[in-house]
Amino acid sequence: MMLMKNFTSEMKEKDGLAYLFFTDEDGNDWYESQKLFSEDTLKIMFTAPGVIVCASRDVSTLAPENVSVAEVDAAEIPAEALDSLTDGSWCYLDGKVQPYQPAPDVVQVITQKLKAELLAEADTMLYRLTLAVKHNMATDEEKALLEAWEKYSVLLNRVDTDKPVWPDKPA
Repeated sequence: MMLMKNFTSEMKEKDGLAYLFFTDEDGNDWYESQKLFSEDTLKIMFTAPGVIVCASRDVSTLAPENVSVAEVDAAEIPAEALDSLTDGSWCYLDGKVQPYQPAPDVVQVITQKLKAELLAEADTMLYRLTLAVKHNMATDEEKALLEAWEKYSVLLNRVDTDKPVWPDKPA
């Protein structure tokens, strides 16, 4: 089974076109290495802590930027993982697919990052909707959305990242 670790990417130009090349930590080219993978296996992409982010039987569909790629026998994947393999709850460690159990400090960092991303998204929505209201261009729907995003932003800002309970995002 193939295992290629820690891909990096590089943009190269040829004949006025830009191409993205991926190389693993041993200097192997991704496109050249694809022929080494078996057609009847599952190929999984995973992050440095091992979290599975993508899976495919067709190796040519993968673009491994800043991840690693492993080839696994689909029969060896736990049955309960089949429907949720790429939702962040499974990892590839020690040559096996297993439930992901992040360390508490990792959970804290992930939670803080998620909160910051959600707040940035809320700020963007608030800015756009506020402009529409300020310039008397807002529809009734946009006015209602502005109020919903304002409430969401306040609730989101109050989320305790040690024990997060996330508010529902406005529709």
